[in-house]
Amino acid sequence: MKDILLDINGLTKAYPGVVANNNVSFQIRPGEVHALLGENGAGKSTLVKMIYGLVKPDSGSMTFQNQQFAPASPNAARGTGVAMVFQHFSLFDALQRVEIIRCLLQNPKLLIMDEPTSVLTPQEVEVLFKTLRKLKSEGTSILYISHKLEEIRALCDTATILRHGEKVDTCIPATTTAREMAEMMVGASFANPIKANREMGDTILSLKNVSASSAGAFGTSLQGISLDLKEGEILGIGGVAGNGQDELLAALSGETTVASEMIIFDGQAIGKQGPTARRKIGLLSAPEERLGHAAAPAMSLRENTVITAAERKSLLKNGFIDWTAADQYTQNIIADFDVRTPGTHTPAGSLSGGNLQKFVVGREVLQNPKVFVVNQPTWGVDAAAAASIRQKLLDLADNGAGVIVISQDLDELLEISDRFCAINEGRLSTIVPTSTLEMDQIGLMMGGATADQEGAYA
Repeated sequence: MKDILLDINGLTKAYPGVVANNNVSFQIRPGEVHALLGENGAGKSTLVKMIYGLVKPDSGSMTFQNQQFAPASPNAARGTGVAMVFQHFSLFDALQRVEIIRCLLQNPKLLIMDEPTSVLTPQEVEVLFKTLRKLKSEGTSILYISHKLEEIRALCDTATILRHGEKVDTCIPATTTAREMAEMMVGASFANPIKANREMGDTILSLKNVSASSAGAFGTSLQGISLDLKEGEILGIGGVAGNGQDELLAALSGETTVASEMIIFDGQAIGKQGPTARRKIGLLSAPEERLGHAAAPAMSLRENTVITAAERKSLLKNGFIDWTAADQYTQNIIADFDVRTPGTHTPAGSLSGGNLQKFVVGREVLQNPKVFVVNQPTWGVDAAAAASIRQKLLDLADNGAGVIVISQDLDELLEISDRFCAINEGRLSTIVPTSTLEMDQIGLMMGGATADQEGAYA
């Protein structure tokens, strides 16, 4: 047992109505980078919280360096030699770099990292990986959680796969494809999105030097944003979290208004129009924050459908809600986007994050927008559902709509976008064809490099 750092044996944790972890067992060796894989709700967070002393298991046991290990608090875990970088921590995402550095300075025997690269550029990811490989060479073990499977393949020695709270498989990432790992996580095969060759039409949306102050104290103001979007085009906008993505969506949706001529939609100046007026003419959006922003948690799914679709789907009759029509449209969303829910009367707040994501995106896509703007379209959904959502966005463009996809998932943007730009400190980089891009160029764009600095991204 000397070659085992952490031995997890039969850990189980249940909450009312759900078993978060059921009899999970695996081992981490000294100097091993061990991936913990699973879709949203698979039990990864609960498991690492038990290791870190935030949650007490109902049953099962752990040993750390051959000693019984049952930390009653994070302080106790840290005292044993376990450190953790959280996916979401206090203040705002841009500070996660500080959190990463703070954990590394503790010189831990086991470092738990939960989505540490979500706020890093590709170049910064490489720097982090060099640091982690150095720690590994010095004997530090790393438990690494990420939905970025190519990162897992590049960094990790072993992977444990969780599904519905149970360990279902293990693999060696370097000899396993990202597709194979995704199918292990989902438990089924699924179709990849198909990007068809399509003819683009006229310019449907133009932003002309859009500047707008952030509504929040920790937000990022927009500074001189300009872009053109054609009918049938998907424009991908990448960037490190907190660089103006939310503010850009607000300016496009009408939640933030600007001078009229700053936004031209289908030949009409709409900068001063609010969300309702923009929806009526076919400019629809789905923000990153689903619960509380895109959907009211206490309201039923069909009530949430009425909030945004009443006009375009004719859900009002003589000033009253046509509940039969609203119910039918909600059923269409549930069926077309595979929303797992008991029915249309279910409160939005009771859905899992992934199912709520599918509902919100489906509610907008099925309204047949002329332009659809979405922030983080597949965050929190399983690999099969993510592939399905991406295909729906491609289909929307195939049918002539303009689509703007704001995402931190660069693989997603490269897969479906026709052109790409990055947002940094509220400014857009030069917009370039996706087919011409290399990952190092994307990193420079995300970091704020100018076209001259990047050689015009050639």
